[in-house]
Amino acid sequence: MQLLSGLFSGAEGQPQVLSTLKLLLHQHGFEYQFQYTYTINPESGHPIAQSLQQLVFWFPIQIDLAQRFITNFGYQMDTTFNTN
Repeated sequence: MQLLSGLFSGAEGQPQVLSTLKLLLHQHGFEYQFQYTYTINPESGHPIAQSLQQLVFWFPIQIDLAQRFITNFGYQMDTTFNTN
């Protein structure tokens, strides 16, 4: 992708790449969720580093369709029977 070609690589470029990605997702109408894990300093209890674990993005229409066509309950029927 040409927009990302001028960005730094490695750990120092990650925040810049992620902010650019967020901007692109927002501009194209996506909703998104980033999930991070944090490294905690055991002495202070404060986070000292974060690592991206998961990125999920979707169109808002997908939520509408999921709410319409996916029920909030499940039904399981056992159709096995004894033929003897």
